[in-house]
Amino acid sequence: MYMNKIFIYTYRFSTLVILFLAPLLRGKTEIVLLAGKDSHGNNAHNWGEGVDLLSNALTKESGLDISTRTFKGGWPENSSIFNNAATVVILSDGGGRHPINKHLKEFDILAEKGVGLVCVHYAVEVPKGAPGEMMKKWLGGYFEIFWSVNPHWTAEFKTLPNHPITRGVKPFSLKDEWYYHMKFRDEMNGVTPILSALPPHDTLKRGDGPHSNNPHVRKSVLERKEKQHVAWASERENGQRGFGITGAHHHKSWDNDDFRTCVLNAIVWTAKLEVPENGVKSSSNPTQKQKESKESSLPAAIDPKKALFTSKIITPMTKNHSTKIEAKIKGVENLYLTITDGGNGYSCDWADWANPVLIDDKGKQTKLTSLKWKSAKADWGQVRIDRNAGGQPLRINGKKIEFGIGAHANSVIHYVLAKGHRYQTFQATGGIDNGGSDQKGGRDSSVQFFVSDKPILLSRIAKASAEIPQVDHFPPDQLIVSQGLEVKLWAKSPLFYNPTNMDIDLKGRIWVAEGRNYRGRRTQEDGDRIVVVEDKDGDGIAESSHVFVQEKTFLSPLGIAVVDNKIIVSQPPDLIVYTDVNRNLRFEPEKDKREVLLTGFDGKNHDHSLHSVTVGPNGQYYLNFGNKGAQVTDKDGWQLNAGSFYSMKNISGKPSSDGQVYLGGVAFRVNQDGSGLRPIGHNFRNSYEQAVSSLGDVFQNDNDDPPASRTAWLMEYGNMGFTSRNGLRKWSSDKMTGQTTQVAEWRQEDPGVVPAGDVYGGGSPTGIAFYENGIMEDRFGGYVISCEPARNVLFGYHPKVENAGITLPERDIFMTSNPKKNFAGADFASAGSIRGLMNLFRPSDVCIGPDGAIYVADWFDARVGGHGTRDTGQTGAIYRIAPKGAKLSIPKFDLATTSGQIEALKNPSPNVRELGRARLEKAGKQSIPAVRKLLTHPNSFIQGRAIWLLSKLGSEGLKIVENQLKHQDERIRVCAFRALRHNDHRIIEHAAKLAKDPSPSVRREVALAMRYQPFEKARDILLEISKGYDGEDRYYLEAFGIGCTDKEEKIYAELKKYLRTQKYDPRYAGLVWRLHTASSVSEIKSWVLDEKLSQKIRRSMLFALSLIEAPQAARAMVEVAQKGNNETSNLAKAFIDKRDQGIWNNYSVKDLLAGKKSSETSYVDRLAPTAFGPETKLPKISEILELKGNSKNGKSVIGRCYVCHKVGSVGVEFGPTLAGWGSGQDRETILKAIIEPSADLAHGYEGTELVVKGDKRIQGFVQAEGDPLVIRVFGGEDLVIAAKDIKSRKKMKSSLMAPASKLGLDAQQIRDVVEYLKVN
Repeated sequence: MYMNKIFIYTYRFSTLVILFLAPLLRGKTEIVLLAGKDSHGNNAHNWGEGVDLLSNALTKESGLDISTRTFKGGWPENSSIFNNAATVVILSDGGGRHPINKHLKEFDILAEKGVGLVCVHYAVEVPKGAPGEMMKKWLGGYFEIFWSVNPHWTAEFKTLPNHPITRGVKPFSLKDEWYYHMKFRDEMNGVTPILSALPPHDTLKRGDGPHSNNPHVRKSVLERKEKQHVAWASERENGQRGFGITGAHHHKSWDNDDFRTCVLNAIVWTAKLEVPENGVKSSSNPTQKQKESKESSLPAAIDPKKALFTSKIITPMTKNHSTKIEAKIKGVENLYLTITDGGNGYSCDWADWANPVLIDDKGKQTKLTSLKWKSAKADWGQVRIDRNAGGQPLRINGKKIEFGIGAHANSVIHYVLAKGHRYQTFQATGGIDNGGSDQKGGRDSSVQFFVSDKPILLSRIAKASAEIPQVDHFPPDQLIVSQGLEVKLWAKSPLFYNPTNMDIDLKGRIWVAEGRNYRGRRTQEDGDRIVVVEDKDGDGIAESSHVFVQEKTFLSPLGIAVVDNKIIVSQPPDLIVYTDVNRNLRFEPEKDKREVLLTGFDGKNHDHSLHSVTVGPNGQYYLNFGNKGAQVTDKDGWQLNAGSFYSMKNISGKPSSDGQVYLGGVAFRVNQDGSGLRPIGHNFRNSYEQAVSSLGDVFQNDNDDPPASRTAWLMEYGNMGFTSRNGLRKWSSDKMTGQTTQVAEWRQEDPGVVPAGDVYGGGSPTGIAFYENGIMEDRFGGYVISCEPARNVLFGYHPKVENAGITLPERDIFMTSNPKKNFAGADFASAGSIRGLMNLFRPSDVCIGPDGAIYVADWFDARVGGHGTRDTGQTGAIYRIAPKGAKLSIPKFDLATTSGQIEALKNPSPNVRELGRARLEKAGKQSIPAVRKLLTHPNSFIQGRAIWLLSKLGSEGLKIVENQLKHQDERIRVCAFRALRHNDHRIIEHAAKLAKDPSPSVRREVALAMRYQPFEKARDILLEISKGYDGEDRYYLEAFGIGCTDKEEKIYAELKKYLRTQKYDPRYAGLVWRLHTASSVSEIKSWVLDEKLSQKIRRSMLFALSLIEAPQAARAMVEVAQKGNNETSNLAKAFIDKRDQGIWNNYSVKDLLAGKKSSETSYVDRLAPTAFGPETKLPKISEILELKGNSKNGKSVIGRCYVCHKVGSVGVEFGPTLAGWGSGQDRETILKAIIEPSADLAHGYEGTELVVKGDKRIQGFVQAEGDPLVIRVFGGEDLVIAAKDIKSRKKMKSSLMAPASKLGLDAQQIRDVVEYLKVN
């Protein structure tokens, strides 16, 4: 007993000693900082940089005994990071994406031990329910949707509480996205407000919504005038501390000393350390220091001044369009005269060496033109004596040149001077010839002159002058990939150049389509090439390549596919199939075959044209083209017509052979012999490629107009919404009040348009792939990978079946060179410059190899989009991504055996699978036993391959597929029904049964199958489908509408009989909305005018009414405009204005509204003003940039821009909107756009001048083609002009925006405007 007591006392004493000494034993106090994925571009939600900044301040600047551990990308998988944590700091996106949501129990254990929690900005928001309750427990409060709000405003913190967190913090004000009206613990128990301010009334001007406004916050702020707590501290009985702050949306907020000190103090306080009397020390302006540190780490460019003479870049903005050239050439035997483009491509870069002379030691001059050169070469035209590149007399800035040499960038002239010559100096004037400056207003002309004694590598000159790093590929070890994967360089130039697209054959060879003749670049006189690249020794690095085919007609072909010994090249206007008869991987015309399978695709050298082939699980070719359009006839005589305002206007709205209208970009499938062409979706802007799953689902991406690029699942026959129903109206001309760009561009409020998918902002998406099986299927089985070169990234998605649709709910960063999202060199971000090596990674394609690895082709360029390129070296690379340490090998198939064919069918690579599929189909019935076994394979995609194949193996195979209609997995049932449809096997019989299937996805497929069925056969099935509509599922609704094609009126009549109720029923109303037939006008109008219904419903019904092309619809809209409440009436009037320009133009709808007939149209001149003040002589751009900009002063003078541009909610929608534009550009780019608006016209803002009745001139931007034409003129007004009134039409060469010199602003004011646009 005595010994037991001694043991107990000893144990207790030891425990106390350990507890007392634990902090000492641990050493420094450890703080864990977690960063979510950056989500808002360069200047906001920079979570990774925020964590770095705080970590640096705590460990290197505070003077406190602190260590930190950081993790970026969400919540760490290894929980040991928290073992010694005193507090955890989270900077991340919140809501459903908050990293803590899935780790509530894990953190609660830490919190119970006293571990603190700090949440910054969006990280204070978690979903209501368990996450919200736990956040109140740990943090004291959180952002709750429909209770809290998130406006941008300037918060003024005039008084501060006496609390350790406010030590060293003075009252301050800061503009930020300050969330407020948090959901705190009851009676603020244990919560201390730290930063509080009363928000201004205009923060509550937005409509009610989850984040924007609500009755609770209005009462608090507008009625009770309560200060809102935007930073607070909490402490629990167990000692656990928390701190929340809603600022720091803008990364620059950390430069505010008081804000930063407040947060640092809070971190220290939650870690239970003593906060210093004057607050935690840290350095000022940390974000600027971060920027400088990043810039200093970029690779240094090679200096082109090693030449004897290097000019500045010359443009028509340069005085006299020229520069004086002088080079010392004493003893020089080889004289090289070089002209390069100015880094923006060599379009219109005509340049002259004017009056070139060699001067000897006695001052005697010898005309260089009197000597013979050894060689002379230009990328366009010819190098000529006393003539320009086009053969006309030399002229610079309108002045004739006495003698000289005319050339065109890029050009090199080589003279060999006699040994022992006495020349000392070379002199000339280098300038832009009028042959270039007279084109396009001179905006595309820019050149640079070099004199040297050795050849100069043109790519180095171009890169150095454009400040592009001197490398030919992106280092693979700097590419960021998903955890557990590694990137290896598989191949790079000179094995191939400028890869536009690629495919991989069964032996792992990669076939590359090159684009060296892309747009203005024409470096290959014999045309572009298809190159075969091979890793012969199997070491994972390609070492050989050769040309399969090169043709003069190849102008940057955008598609290559390899299917057995057939090589399919997409080169508009043709889809070409080469058959390598002797399989020697070289096209030999005398032995091999070349067939134009299809022709009629517009756009010979254009991104918006024909793209690559993918073989689907049914053995058909799937492919698409962008909105350059096409008029294509297949081998059966079936014709596809697709045009729009963008191109091929003459066929826009013209039905194809199935009687349907297809618009803009179209996806289609066709048999391998060129027959059976059928569209599967349309009205894209520019979908670059498609990925087809083995279940038959198609995924694609689509290029934006302004910032609204997207990745989407393509529902069969779906209209993706880019242009109007006749194809002649731009989305911007139909944009309605209350619509964001993302909603308006893809017409998401219009019936008849499918959901847009993942709309992520500015970009230029390219290749796309779908991973199904292989060495990574445990993580990436059923995974979409999409290339986004403008953002230097490959996105990844796990598609999710949701009701009748397939959504892409979460966008992963699969691989990137630019994790901090410092975008540049793209249309939406600093188009004319880059920020470093990270911006040069431009993934153009992604493929799944037969080894299960993922291969990525890199275009590698400082510019993407805008139809331009800046990489004169034209280099590229291919990377391989696989699990770390994986041993990869290319499988070998014995395709002469059934077992070998089955193995090929199971391969991860789609076009390799076709080798097995085709042979098994050809074998017919004897393949059934082996194929049937795949139906029990654990991978559902392999099951899908078996289903498609069995459906082609005769009656026995079809019967097996029919049995799959009873499969427990809805995806398999969908696949089976699709396979039966494709074989036209008992469609109506199966559809009648499946119309009652519990799965909305299955019923969706049944609805789609009714598209071409006559009403008599489809009636009962569609009525059954209609009963399954839940009133909300847009995919289901659109599938139903597609199934009712050409039967809408009859189906509406049936719906009225069987589904109509006395009270408003969202299910019935939704079906009517989708059909929006002429006979439904009165019913739709009644809902619009029913004040018992929500404004959202009434607005939706107005959209349906506005799209009914019938006089009664126009009359109904007039009635709504006259009788509806203010919001409804105003929207109706807006629709009347829009539709009078289009489908209601013949109904005199404006006259109906006015109550009188309008008088005959007369016109006046509507010219864009050329000046808004006295012309100012401005200094050079470099000198203006040296001035210090003041954003506040800029705000006061930016009103001059309102006459052409909208800035936020103020200004006129004539030119491009400026709200938020500047934040994505560097200051030089902003300034150039102001100084030289004609130098780089934004897409869609190329001016047009009309001469109309009465010989009046009208200048503006065409918004809608056709009769009438709609043109937006200065002031933002849309003029509607009858085709008969237009006498002539021409494109304008210069911008309709006045240059800065004519805005009445001086250099300092312009610099201030630049600063305002940059920070707002």
